[in-house]
Amino acid sequence: MLKLVLFILTFAVEARAVRYLRLAGGKGPHEGRVEVSPWWNEPWGTVCDDSWDLHDAEVVCRQLGYSGAWEAPKHAYFGMGSGRIYLDEVMCNGDEQYLSDCPHNGWETHDCGHHEDAGVVCIVQCSTNCMNGGTCMNDVCRCSPGYTGSKCETEIDECSGSPCMNGARCRDEVNGFTCECEPGWNGARCEQNINECWSNPCMNGGTCIDIVNGYICDCISGQTGRNCENAYCSSNPCMNGGTCENGRCLCVQGYQGHLCQLDVDECTSSPCLNNAECFNEVPGYTCHCPPGYAVVRCGMEVNECASNPCWRGGTCIDGTGSYTCVCKYGSAGQNCEIALNNGTCYWFSDDSQAHETASTTCADMGGHLMDVKEPNEQQWIGSHISDVSEWTSLRTKSHPNFVYNDGAPISNQVQWTSKSMYSPHDTCVLLDSADGYRAVYTSCTEQYNYVCESPAMPRVPNMCHNGGQALTCFSDDTIFCSCQPGYTGLNCETDIDECASNPCLNGGTCLEHLGFFQCECPGPFTRDRCEDSSCVPNPCPFSWTCVGTDGGISCLMPSRKHGRTAFQCTNSSCHEGWTCKELGTAGYTCIAP
Repeated sequence: MLKLVLFILTFAVEARAVRYLRLAGGKGPHEGRVEVSPWWNEPWGTVCDDSWDLHDAEVVCRQLGYSGAWEAPKHAYFGMGSGRIYLDEVMCNGDEQYLSDCPHNGWETHDCGHHEDAGVVCIVQCSTNCMNGGTCMNDVCRCSPGYTGSKCETEIDECSGSPCMNGARCRDEVNGFTCECEPGWNGARCEQNINECWSNPCMNGGTCIDIVNGYICDCISGQTGRNCENAYCSSNPCMNGGTCENGRCLCVQGYQGHLCQLDVDECTSSPCLNNAECFNEVPGYTCHCPPGYAVVRCGMEVNECASNPCWRGGTCIDGTGSYTCVCKYGSAGQNCEIALNNGTCYWFSDDSQAHETASTTCADMGGHLMDVKEPNEQQWIGSHISDVSEWTSLRTKSHPNFVYNDGAPISNQVQWTSKSMYSPHDTCVLLDSADGYRAVYTSCTEQYNYVCESPAMPRVPNMCHNGGQALTCFSDDTIFCSCQPGYTGLNCETDIDECASNPCLNGGTCLEHLGFFQCECPGPFTRDRCEDSSCVPNPCPFSWTCVGTDGGISCLMPSRKHGRTAFQCTNSSCHEGWTCKELGTAGYTCIAP
């Protein structure tokens, strides 16, 4: 009976030994969360990490067949287990054969949760040769500080992150770096500005201002020098024409600073208006105005119409930096300088040239210098010239007599000599503004304004209205509309109201027609505009009818007296000096002298 009791007790103790042990949650069989089972049919459980250390891990790894342990991770490093927590407060000395041989609180006696599950990393024999002092753990090299790589073969460049500051040069070292600082800086990373003022170098009450690798002394009035060691005015320190008085520099206009060393930039206040460009000067500034603006600060908009640039009654519309001419009917061009007359275009120059140059200019435009052949053409040209004399095409055509070496005259000269060749003695004709635009002749080398002439050419498509004809001049885009009688406007779009000027006199009624008007005259008034009032008062005999005629009047006998004695003129029949002409029995006519 006693032997049976001892067997049962021994079996119970042995039944609670750690017979089964495994690792879970690791990256390989050599590491993981420690899980135990006291018997083959018992569920797996975990070990709490209270008092868990490398000695406990050594026992676990040897029990699993490894030579020892690298680490003893805690706090569920390999993840939380589930189910029972079998052991807590395990305290092995490291040479036990089984984990259950180590002291502990007793089976399933604990105050833990699975967030405290213990783990191990067992030693695995390495096949890798680690370099530069690296050690192999589980076939992975753990490198010494300053090295990296699978075999610790690469030195880490600690300068790659530019750790040195303020322009310092970084020198790489093993597991570190050294910063070689620029003058004026110190510190491990050259982050500190050396205070050159610590020695109080400024004398005579001067204030030291620290700068990088140096200092500046701000001297009190009357002192100068690097360290304020000198009396201020003794060395004539003032620059740019400044004068030193009582230890101070009095600067001329345009300079500032305690030594008058600074040029005052008058452009900093943006004094120029309307986007003008400001140029600083000493002293002052200059504004370069954009087109359309003027005066000192470019604040005044220029009136481009002030010079009356539009010719021949054109209306000038001012713009910013430009103008537009609205030309009257019959004129065109930027300045209304082109005029149309009887199918001929005339371009009036605004400059003076010699006759030959003017002729070339006209030819380049597709025309020629104006021909003046009729008096009315001369009068029309004169009415369109603005107080300047103008070249005409007229000139002499004399050529010098060229001879060969033997004195023989040149043969067939015209074939090889330019027809437009001018000789030094040629005479040309102009319309003289000082003599009522009469033609005068002078040397062709003198310079006058000129007028170019070109026939107006039909333009297609015809954009003129009411039967007008579109014409173009000088191979240009300028288009004229030659309107039918009774129409006007740039496109012949306006019907002329011939009655608008009230042409009929003495109460006459104006009847407007296309291209002309007709007056219906009241009572005794006659003629085209009812302007003849010779019948007021009626000079004819009583009850006779007075009718105005060209050059006089007619006195017509009343119809009831027709057939009687024919009328005979007397001295009192007409006004004094008029001629009386009898009309038989119808009456008589008085003809004005």
